[in-house]
Parts: sequence; C-alpha cells; structure tokens
Amino acid sequence: MNKKISLLLIGLVFLNIIAVNVGIAKAESKNPFESALEIKPGTYTGEFTYSDINSYFIRVKAGYELQIKGDFSISAVKFPYTYAWPGIFIISEDREELVKTRTHCTGDKPYSSSKLPWLSGQDCAYYILVGSYNAINHGIFGNGVKRTDIKNCICSYSLKVSLIKREDANSGRDAGDTRDTALEISSGTYKGFLASGSEVLGYPGNDWIDIYILKLKRGDKLSVKITPEIDGDGEVCLLLLNQDGDEITHTLPKNRGAIVRASWTAPSTQEISVIAGTRFKYDSPRWMIYPYPPWWGIVITHKNFEGGPYTLEVRVEPARTPPTPTPTPTPTPTPISPPIEETPTLPPTSARTPEPVPTPAFEAAFAIAGLLGVAYLLRRRK
Repeated sequence: MNKKISLLLIGLVFLNIIAVNVGIAKAESKNPFESALEIKPGTYTGEFTYSDINSYFIRVKAGYELQIKGDFSISAVKFPYTYAWPGIFIISEDREELVKTRTHCTGDKPYSSSKLPWLSGQDCAYYILVGSYNAINHGIFGNGVKRTDIKNCICSYSLKVSLIKREDANSGRDAGDTRDTALEISSGTYKGFLASGSEVLGYPGNDWIDIYILKLKRGDKLSVKITPEIDGDGEVCLLLLNQDGDEITHTLPKNRGAIVRASWTAPSTQEISVIAGTRFKYDSPRWMIYPYPPWWGIVITHKNFEGGPYTLEVRVEPARTPPTPTPTPTPTPTPISPPIEETPTLPPTSARTPEPVPTPAFEAAFAIAGLLGVAYLLRRRK
C-alpha cells in the first residue's frame, strides 16, 4: 500500500515538473486575466477540458505583428461521440476582445490547427486565451449561448508565439498615426504595412494609419502612388493634408489590388502629410482616414479596406525658376552743345584793288573788224 502511494506521489511530482517546463498557464479562478503567465516569443504547450481556460500575457511594440499558431489534438474516450472546439483569443490590455479563431477536432479527425495574427499600431500588452471556444466566448464575454464545446475528451495544444517586425519606410519603426509620430520622407520609394480596417479581413490589427511628412517648396509638383504588394488582394487608401490639417485630395481603391494615385502643386512652402490608411469614415461630402482628428466633424458612415503590405512612391518635381534676364545697359546720352553762330569776316577795305574800266573805242573797232570779215566771206562764196 505504501509502495503504491509512493509511486503515485512520484508520478504527480513528475507530471508537475512537465507542466512547468511546457509553460502551462491554467486559470485557477473564474478570471483568467489575473492568472495570466507573461511570456515572450516561443512555444508553449498545455491542455484543457470544456471549462478550462489557459491565459498568457505578452508585450508588443508598435509596428510588430503578433502571430499565433495553435496545433490541437484530442484523445478520444468514447468514439465516435468525441469532439472539441478549441479557440484562441487575443484580448487588449483593457480586457476587450480584439480577434479570435476556432477549429474543430473529432474522434476520426483528432488533429487540427489555426492561426491568428495581430498587427500592433501602438506599444501595447495583449492577453492570449486558449481553451474551449464557448467557455471563453460565452463564459468570459457573454457572446452566443452556453454550450459544451468539448465532450468526452481532453484537448492538448502546442502554441507557437512569434513577433514579426513590420517597419515602415525602412525606418526601424512604425509610421505613426499622428503628426508627432509621423515619419519624415523625401522623394523615393518606401515599403509599408497596414492592418485591415476590420478584424474580419485578412490582416487584423490596429495599425490602420501610416503618416509621412513631406517638405515642399512653392511651385513643387508632387506625385504619389501606392501599390498593394499582394496582387488582387491588398487595399490601401491615400489622403493628402496640408500643414493646417485640411484635406488636399484623397483616392480610394476601386477594388482589391487597385493602385491609388494623387498629385498636387504646392501653392506655398509648407510641410504636408501623406497618409496611407485602411479605415475611412464619411462626413459629407468627403471621406476621411479613421481614427480621425476630432475637429473633422460627426461621422455618418464608414468603410474598411483590406490593407496588407504596400509600396509608396513619392516624386517631387522642383518648381521651374525662370531664367533671370541680363539687363541691357542704358547708353549715357552725350550732351549736345548749342550751335555757335559764325560771324562773317569782311576783308579789310584797304586791301581791295579797283578793277580797270575798258575803253569804249576799242570795243567798237573790234566789232567793225568782225563785221567786215563776215561780209568778205559771203561775197567770195557767190
């Protein structure tokens, strides 16, 4: 009898050592948050029944994606009336449900897996709950109706927890969702990553906005293009705000995988915001990134987009400065002197010599001689 008791005690100690080594974190109270085990990236194993909830606690920096992969298996007791619906939940530090997933194991299919990602837009801590889906969904959060998700079996799991760096613009951090936490960029090509606008889409998380600050001079022509990296799947919106926070323009994707573009010429030197986002809300007559500054008015409707990895291309064409004309030198006018009036110089009276006056008799004799000569010639010709 004593030998059996000793063997039983040894077995219990051995099982307890195994439980500690594999990182089992079972909640002994009705509130699993109080007994959560703080963890780092790694693999953790455990087991649960229909009422057990295992809880963990992990800290995540902004721009990191929390990835959880759960592998589940059951040990059938009464085949075929054996099944389990294991679930994984990611809970905020304020103990609000963020995203969840579940899978199904049966006696003839005792193995299953599920994945759960979450892209963090802020430095946050998160709870990870593992157990019967209904025990968490209904028992903790009051969703759905009470039912038994695990019957005639114990569910074992192996939980792989990873943190994937999703930095923006090769900056080593996330592009923030305010001007104070935005990334300053210039002309170039940048890589970024955004969570989906809704947790039911492909990239759950709360990193919905990436803000980039760009300095422009007066007359600079800006061209912006955002291309989803996953063809036919990703969706990212584009919004430009001036330095006063007023909208310049926006472009929404017409369908998944669509490229969005915008262009603008700066009327003055200023810093503008180039915003990539996946959550828009509509305050007539314009769409706006959400979460949005409180001065943007009352929200009427909203629209969520897929998100995912994207490429941001920014081109700034400097303003063309017209050539400065070379000034033509103005000729200096030459002063014109008034004409000088010349006074005619008269020869002195004493220098003038009187001309001789011809004799009248001599001129008469010369004329008579001429007439006689002409008469002689005429007479001889006859």
